[in-house]
Amino acid sequence: MSQAAPPRRRVELPARHLDYQIELPPRPDGTRRGPLRRGGFASQDEAEAELARVRELLALTDPREPATRTQIADLIKRTLTETGVLPEAETVRRKIKTRQDLTVAAWLEEFLTRKRKIEETTRRSYEGHIRL
Repeated sequence: MSQAAPPRRRVELPARHLDYQIELPPRPDGTRRGPLRRGGFASQDEAEAELARVRELLALTDPREPATRTQIADLIKRTLTETGVLPEAETVRRKIKTRQDLTVAAWLEEFLTRKRKIEETTRRSYEGHIRL
């Protein structure tokens, strides 16, 4: 008598996960920083989109300004560690003070609110000039 073949088990293959890696600017002391590695993307498009966002964030400042590029790299690493997502470009601009998106009117408003020791008449005069 022949025995029945054992039932076949269905083997689930793990989903394909894609990664990216990008070299970040050096640390403030000039030493090499390890590359940023991220993985677990379901598609190549997702991985490439996040890599493009990292490059966009690093491009927010002039490459000849190594201190600011280092600040951006620190912010990217810290935000990814704390939240698991990249910071928004607007957040990076605000935190590193590149202010590329700031208009003169907005800067003057900020200036006026930061100004602590100012006579009231001077403040009114400045406000009048700002609103022109």
